[in-house]
Amino acid sequence: MTNKTALIVVDLQNQYTDPKGSLYYPMTGETMPRILEGISSLRDKGVYIVYAMAEADGTEFSLDTEVLKRRDPVPMRDSWEAGADARLEIKETDRLMTHYASSAFFGTDLARHLRERGIVNVITCGVKTQYDVRATATDAMWYHFNAFVASDMVACDTKERSERHLEELTKYTAKALSLDEILARIEAGSL
Repeated sequence: MTNKTALIVVDLQNQYTDPKGSLYYPMTGETMPRILEGISSLRDKGVYIVYAMAEADGTEFSLDTEVLKRRDPVPMRDSWEAGADARLEIKETDRLMTHYASSAFFGTDLARHLRERGIVNVITCGVKTQYDVRATATDAMWYHFNAFVASDMVACDTKERSERHLEELTKYTAKALSLDEILARIEAGSL
């Protein structure tokens, strides 16, 4: 069992994972079984699970209104869209947190919390590979964690876009590995 690795599960919320959600994409539906399997498998290996949920309270603003027009809407706090996907099995040993920026690290106590638990490896998975997953994985590296992305546990609007962002992450900040490779590294004691 490992006690130095955390899995940050990003934005598995109704807005993105339910076909009725405003930002649902078929790739997300296709990927959800692998994400759920991965969470369970990694938890069984002693990996610390953190669920990072994006939500807005209505006070967010940008000086650049054109940027605001292009951004995907963040679900409003306490709305159905902000709710966790009903298929998630959130345990008492897991952490459920809210983040307000693309990265689950930005403006939160996540880095401090992980360090206090002795975490050195951060694996990121979830939806919106090109936004929140990528930003969280990148910040994991900037906060001096060994940063990884579970390449078959991420989704966005197209497989091609997701693959392009995984390739760039691996080139610059966080190594993309499949769930099977992550599990093999944990078994070997190298993760």
